[in-house]
Amino acid sequence: MQVIKILVEGRVQGVGFRFYTKRLAERLSLLGTVQNLADGRVEIIIKGEPLVLEQFIECLPRMNPHAQVDNIEVVDFFERSSFKDFSILR
Repeated sequence: MQVIKILVEGRVQGVGFRFYTKRLAERLSLLGTVQNLADGRVEIIIKGEPLVLEQFIECLPRMNPHAQVDNIEVVDFFERSSFKDFSILR
């Protein structure tokens, strides 16, 4: 299992992006959190098998018809968080 942090830029706040992210994560049986950041980006901390995480990342730009994803930054995340589900924060 791998834990990564994903930062998504674009028109991703106020358009249901977190809801769509949660739905996609649950469909792929991934664990973690998603939250809006003060700078307009969305932060996703997500845990899963590497191939499933790749599939998740590939779906992000087109999963929400109301959002416009301009950039996705992926960072390995080493904090040992124990997620029980996928949650929307803030």
